Parts: sequence; C-alpha cells; structure tokens
Amino acid sequence: MAKIDDSVKKKVPELRFPGFTDDWEERKFSNLAEVRRGLTYKPSDVQKYGIRVLRSSNIAEDTFLIKSDDVFVNKEAVKIDKVKNGDILITSANGSSRLVGKHALIEGIENDTVHGGFMLVARAEKPEFVNAIMSSSWYSKFINIFVSGGNGAIGNLSKSDLEDQKVYVPSEIEQTKIGLFFKGLDDTIALHQRKLDLLKEQKKGYLQKMFPKNGEKVPELRFAGFADDWEERKLSDVANHRGGTAIEKYFDKYGVYKVISIGSYGLNSQYVDQNIRAISNEITDGRVVNSGELTMVLNDKTANGTIIGRTLLVEKDNEYVINQRTE
Repeated sequence: MAKIDDSVKKKVPELRFPGFTDDWEERKFSNLAEVRRGLTYKPSDVQKYGIRVLRSSNIAEDTFLIKSDDVFVNKEAVKIDKVKNGDILITSANGSSRLVGKHALIEGIENDTVHGGFMLVARAEKPEFVNAIMSSSWYSKFINIFVSGGNGAIGNLSKSDLEDQKVYVPSEIEQTKIGLFFKGLDDTIALHQRKLDLLKEQKKGYLQKMFPKNGEKVPELRFAGFADDWEERKLSDVANHRGGTAIEKYFDKYGVYKVISIGSYGLNSQYVDQNIRAISNEITDGRVVNSGELTMVLNDKTANGTIIGRTLLVEKDNEYVINQRTE
C-alpha cells in the first residue's frame, strides 16, 4: 500500500496563532473522525418526498448545498444512520477523478437526510478543524496517491485508506482556533459565491431580454434612446474568421505560446491552462490570437459533442495560439 513520503511531514506549521508553541502530534485520521459509507438504494426506492439522499452535486467549491433536484427515497430503504449538521460530506466516487475527495461541512439540514453510496461522511468532535485539514496539502497528496494513483486515472476514495492515513494535529484548543478561522473564511467565500450566482442569473436574464427573439426585430429590453429595428446580417458581415491547424509537433514545454485546444474551454468561457506550450515558428505565428478575438470549439471528438460551440474571449496579445478543431 502506498504511503505518503515522511519527508513532507512536519511537527509544526510555518504559521501559527500567538501563544501556541508545542509540537503537533501524529494521529490516524480514524482517531479524529468516524468515517461512514453511504446508502445504496434501488430506482424503485426513489420517490417525490421522503428521506433526502446527499450526492456529489451537494458540494460546490467546498460549500454544502441543498438542491431542488435532490433525490428522496422511502424510509424502508434506509439502513444507515442519518447525517447531522456538522458532519463532513465527502465524494468517494465520481466519473471525474478531479471531483473525488471534494468535501464540505453539512449545514442547514432540517429533515431526515442520509448520504448516498458514492459518498462518505466523517463525524468529528472538531469538525471545523478536520474539514480544514482536508483542504490542506496533506489531503491533496493523499488524494493524488490513493485516488488517482499519481497518474490521473479515475479511482475511488476508500474508507479504510482515509481512516489509516496519519496526520499531525495540535492541542484541542489550537484545533478549535484553527477550525473556526477557516470556517469564517469559508463562510465569507460562500457569501461571495451566492452574490456571484445572483449576478450570473441576472446576466442570463438580460441576455434573454436584450436580444430579439426568433422572428422579432427588436429586443424586449433596450437602453434609453434606441428605437430602430435591428437589421438581419450574416455573421461574415460583422466578423472575419480563421480556423486552427494541427500544431502538436510544435509543442514544447519551453514554448512561448499557451495553446488553446479543445481541453482549454472551461465553464463560463474561462481558459483552462493545461500547461501545453508551443514554440514560435512560421506555422504557429500564423495561428496566434490577440486581445478582442473570440475562439470557438468546432469539433470536440466526443459522442455527444458537449463542448461544441464553447467560446473563449482572448484578453492578451501574442500569448495564445489555437490548435486544430478551433476557429
């Protein structure tokens, strides 16, 4: 069984609250928290109301969410203990390895709730502290070794592997102080995330109302002083375009250009840096994109084409080059 290199372990952190000087002690994770597997249920157990089942979708950016599309099952299907506020919800299996291991403190539960079969729950006396160390480099190394196998392959988070891991912890008083500190930061992040979500919904509403619907010549909502009909044009009348080309043979980790490929298109038009670089030559220089240009996925090679049409708005000159399947 793989073990985390002892050289990464230290007995004291680099930064501490005043008044604390004692060495941290090594403990097994199972000494800090009780880890429980989730509920396995059948499709016939699902109903409109009943016992809520928490899934991976109930965790977003380390924040716990109650969702309108949560699954409910009948009481007869529940053979495990219900979760409580203060428990830590953990994704133990997912179609994407980057989502395995994500976690959040459960908050705001009012009704009977359990966690699903692809989830784990950790119950601790100091849940804020345990949740904090699960956001530390120690936990990242553990996930990389035991879940991804160090090579990015999709895997599962084993209950026993998590329980057996050793971690350094301070006195209970220092645990409380650290836990509350990070809980405060998480609450602040969650508040800003809610504001961001509201802005995204506001933007979506404006997009629906500030462009004409099919068959109409004016939008529902306009800035003051504009009344003329909108004119129909071809896209080629308002923008020119050029396609990408295969530049894989010019990839080099020391290359000057960041490569925009089909894996670079994140959600909300955010560039995903895959650490792919390309050298400068006659071919790549001709596919450089600059500030104000828009790139789009033309072909994503998948069966359902889920990212075809995704776009990125380039914000810097002479930094990015487009690969094939992008225009």
